[in-house]
Amino acid sequence: MLRRKSVLLALFAALAAAAMALVGCAPAEQPAAEQPEEAAGPRYVNVYTSRHYGVEPVFDRFTEETGIEVRFTTGADALLRERLKAEGENTLADVFIAVDAGNLWLAAEDGLLAPVDSQVLQDNIPAELRDAENRWFGLTQRVRTILYHPDRVSADELSTYEALADPQW
Repeated sequence: MLRRKSVLLALFAALAAAAMALVGCAPAEQPAAEQPEEAAGPRYVNVYTSRHYGVEPVFDRFTEETGIEVRFTTGADALLRERLKAEGENTLADVFIAVDAGNLWLAAEDGLLAPVDSQVLQDNIPAELRDAENRWFGLTQRVRTILYHPDRVSADELSTYEALADPQW
């Protein structure tokens, strides 16, 4: 399991990489002569996220450490993916954070994600927790617990998700 520090580092790296490179879904940059003065350097990153609990402290810390404001839009994964599709190249999203790898895979399959070239992410996210084309990276893992009545069920009978597939359950 990733340690909390590694998870925060990976999130900060992902946000910083997106802010610096404006990868993912962001529209092409305007020519320098047309850019407003405040756009000379990235001062904010737009995050579309279905992770709606506990994200604010991480975003606040990122802003404190980098000076880059995090603007986030929340919603269900499917709705955010549909929004990205509808916005197309005009989307404001720099980063998409979903609740699980399945939703990230769907976004990648729909062509909504661009590869991220980040040595920090490569060094901190194991290969099995990232897309083979670096379009998404797993930043957290969830613990799933199986509960059972110890007087009725033995731990050696039901201790894995695979065991739940047994017809007796």
